[in-house]
Amino acid sequence: MTTTEITVNPGDTVIVHGAAAQPQPPQPPSTRDLYAGYFLTDMAQPSQTVDHCNLQMTNGGGDWNTASGRTNIINSTLQQIAEARRVGFRHVILDAAFCGFSTVGARKFYRGHVEAQTNLEQFYLALQQANMLDLVTALYAIDEPERDSQVPAQDVTNWTQDLNNAWRNMFPGRAIPKVAVVWGDGQDYRGVDSPWLDWGGIDAYHLGAGVLSTLYPGLIAQMRSDQRLIVLPGGADPPDSNRQDPAPFVAYTQSNPKVIWFCPFLWVPYGGHAGIRDNGLAPAYRSAGKTLLGL
Repeated sequence: MTTTEITVNPGDTVIVHGAAAQPQPPQPPSTRDLYAGYFLTDMAQPSQTVDHCNLQMTNGGGDWNTASGRTNIINSTLQQIAEARRVGFRHVILDAAFCGFSTVGARKFYRGHVEAQTNLEQFYLALQQANMLDLVTALYAIDEPERDSQVPAQDVTNWTQDLNNAWRNMFPGRAIPKVAVVWGDGQDYRGVDSPWLDWGGIDAYHLGAGVLSTLYPGLIAQMRSDQRLIVLPGGADPPDSNRQDPAPFVAYTQSNPKVIWFCPFLWVPYGGHAGIRDNGLAPAYRSAGKTLLGL
């Protein structure tokens, strides 16, 4: 096992564990412009899903409100990426909201351009020093800004701009990762008109496959032609999900070239409830991912 020290701020060090210097052979490319990968992750997930996914999402949970808390999140994120790279993933989407928002309970408060970009520069520098920039395919801006987070539309737009501008300023000439947002079931797609937003989806798991015919048309109507869709089948156990059969979401993805990310919720357990890994639906989702990616 290797250990790499990365300085984020003077006096702050994050540690990356894992044999990142000797990654496994990369996965074959998808047969179309499409990613399959679960919402969030844990350290065991990459090795368990690399056979049917080509994208890993990092988990940016933790203390967003202190410098030490954000350093711990960066540390954890780098470890997650190192493990994904070790087992052969070539694409990650970074859960980055901790850089742009503070929290009070469920509420999220935008930090403003200056502080948000300062935090992003620290995060991006850590990725650069760990030689991980090439794996960053997309940036997950925020989850359900219109629900408990109560983030105003202009703040969503400002934050997507920060994600874009900080990367462009630090790495001129390097392709800018796509920026993604997922909304809930309220048909309030605040920020969808941001010129810096690339991917969007809806997580209305209680509607099952009905979300595809009831809510997605309204979202698509508000999207630009170049923006792409995220589809999120809720395969984990209730209460926040509904043990969704992936088949209707696979069919929708196959028939709709606007879909860019097949993103099941959730492989890992959450809040004492079983995820797809443990609730008997893993074979169905493994088959879904292989079918979509041609693996």
